[in-house]
Amino acid sequence: MKTLARVREDLRDIRHYYSKIEEFEKVSKVIGSPLALAMVESYNKKILNAPIRLYDLYVSLYLRNNSQLVVAEDWGVSISQIALLSKQLNEFFVEEFRKEG
Repeated sequence: MKTLARVREDLRDIRHYYSKIEEFEKVSKVIGSPLALAMVESYNKKILNAPIRLYDLYVSLYLRNNSQLVVAEDWGVSISQIALLSKQLNEFFVEEFRKEG
């Protein structure tokens, strides 16, 4: 079971992966895909079960590498609303991994 701290760490790794995805794809042809790619794919599968706002937040923050401030401005909401949604996203993942066992 993943803890909230572990989910936060994983999400930082996912953001890093997507911020350099072109580089990872180039080198993976030579040395293979990183083991972390399985973790990325696991989160991508789980987000499909999320409410649409959490799904959108995941894409905006982690796949597109935006800050909470940028997302708040894009969505026309306060940064505190994005922070709350981010907390809900983290809790969503903890719950999804708990269900998995």
